[in-house]
Amino acid sequence: DNIKLFLMALACTFAATAQFGLTSDFPNNRLWLGVCCASYFCLSGILQLITTFIDRDCIMMTKPLKDPEAIKLVKNGGNQEMDKYGIRVRTQFPRFSEFYTVILQFQGKEKSECV
Repeated sequence: DNIKLFLMALACTFAATAQFGLTSDFPNNRLWLGVCCASYFCLSGILQLITTFIDRDCIMMTKPLKDPEAIKLVKNGGNQEMDKYGIRVRTQFPRFSEFYTVILQFQGKEKSECV
């Protein structure tokens, strides 16, 4: 996820440079303006591909618990696998449907149960 944040910040930097950072008038700076616009377009496209094909419908992922106190509290509550797997929050909103579904499942577990 840090890669996505870096790509997004870099794309915004190119956009801001194209909009506000070029000091000379248009005909003189069209090469730099073209570089900034092309870079923004490419980085935004890469981010869109990551969102579409890698993240898909995932809106949040957590890491497995590491704190022994938290693990003990969760295991006392009945969940024995919170220290092995993180949680993945997914959404489902089919086309032409009025029902929005939020799905919770273990991250990285094969055939994870859904809630």
